[in-house]
Amino acid sequence: MNNQVRRGRPRGSVKDPNRPKIRDEYNRLIDVNGPKYMRLIQNGYIHSEDNTRLIVDSNFTGERFIRRTRGRPRTNPVVDNTLRVINPRTNRQIVVNGATFRNVVKQGYEYNEARNTLTKYVPHPKNKV
Repeated sequence: MNNQVRRGRPRGSVKDPNRPKIRDEYNRLIDVNGPKYMRLIQNGYIHSEDNTRLIVDSNFTGERFIRRTRGRPRTNPVVDNTLRVINPRTNRQIVVNGATFRNVVKQGYEYNEARNTLTKYVPHPKNKV
């Protein structure tokens, strides 16, 4: 059994057949308060006088069909290259004081701020201390 949450209407439920509908600008029936209806209302459409279709509002002053950005918003700012150091285990750049940097330091590497490098002291096997 798959325990993932499914999108849409739950299994076994039915759309209300008596829900209010209206015709859009292409003469298609759409649900009142549905996603397409709400988008058209925000973009300057209004109900006709007999409430059977949506028509263009000539008094609408806003912009019609604004292009909205898609996907997840970019909230993290770009990190400056001076705040990055090369990870000696993967040879990729990592952010200084980030989670990966802290894990590398826990593994025995030391950060040299003057040279901006991570180094690890490994004693020679023949030198016994």
